[in-house]
Amino acid sequence: MAILFILTLEIFSVFPVIGNVFKNWAENFQGDIWEGIKDNFAFLTDPSDAATAREIVERGIIDLATQDLESIHLFAHSLGTVIAYDTLVHLGRDAGALIRKNDAVHAKIKSLVTYGSPLNKVRMLANKATEAAQSDPPVEIMPGFDCTRFDDNAILPQDRRDFRWLNHFSPHDFVSDTLSQYHKAQDPDSRGEDPTIPHEYWTPSANDLLTAHGAYWDDKEFWRANLQ
Repeated sequence: MAILFILTLEIFSVFPVIGNVFKNWAENFQGDIWEGIKDNFAFLTDPSDAATAREIVERGIIDLATQDLESIHLFAHSLGTVIAYDTLVHLGRDAGALIRKNDAVHAKIKSLVTYGSPLNKVRMLANKATEAAQSDPPVEIMPGFDCTRFDDNAILPQDRRDFRWLNHFSPHDFVSDTLSQYHKAQDPDSRGEDPTIPHEYWTPSANDLLTAHGAYWDDKEFWRANLQ
């Protein structure tokens, strides 16, 4: 077994809250948020940026698959969850990905674990952008944003019954959410086993607005759920 971590924007771990230290943190925090917004915008609107990110993830998976391993598990945080999901959807569409759908490498990918994920917001944005583009007159909400990468039709491969998706969230984490936009069963006979639907886990210890986005690692339930 191997775990590939897709981590971006890991900026919320320990926050000082007093005196000049707080002032310095506030200035850095503002800069980190702005950098995060720019990273998200670039990934969503720049096809070359998105392709580069997907290739990095795919090559990481391929490198692990060449080893004597039975399973690979993708752990993704924050913007990393958007990159991981985009990579798996792209792979599933057999649209020129380095990994071919249902080949030996793909078969080793057993789970996607997302935490602190903005995927729900991204799908809502994609659906709204699609509606706006189809209106009369058409309106372009975010120039360069390929909505098909994240709209309702952008789903994980359905034929992998040995694959599961776990999502960890906290109501105190302003980035994360339950992934309600992804709870539409694609297979009406799946009886809750549809691999395109995430299993949701609330992270109790991520209960502080300032630290919640980086608090998942410290929660026992986070690891218990992932190791089941």
